[in-house]
Amino acid sequence: RPQMLKAIALSAGLGLMGDTALAQLTDVVFMTVNPAPLSKFQPWWLLLLWVSLGCTLQSSLKWLCKWPKVSVVLSALAGVISYQMAVPMGLMQWHDASPYWVLIFVWGMCFPVLLFEVNGASSNQQNVRSI
Repeated sequence: RPQMLKAIALSAGLGLMGDTALAQLTDVVFMTVNPAPLSKFQPWWLLLLWVSLGCTLQSSLKWLCKWPKVSVVLSALAGVISYQMAVPMGLMQWHDASPYWVLIFVWGMCFPVLLFEVNGASSNQQNVRSI
């Protein structure tokens, strides 16, 4: 399905940019790193989580499209909490508040745009097929 591949590619791209920016612009340290020369990018396992997230954009997360403001708030909160939970697991470390601002932006602003981009295109294609 082309729409599923688009969702996966957009999600993986957003994750790669967001997590790499998180590591480069803040004091976040990923405890598992990629081998050189990819060590400046997010860990491979985190990219796989973004790919998995892309698989859910047109199914279990589609309901968020009905409530745009709710999607911004929920995704910002869930994004920050999920990364915060990685700290006690020993997967990441940070020592100040700067990662929170990057996470709030990536999850609170970029994720809803991704969600609406994927599902808006999906809805338009379904409307065209029904004509």
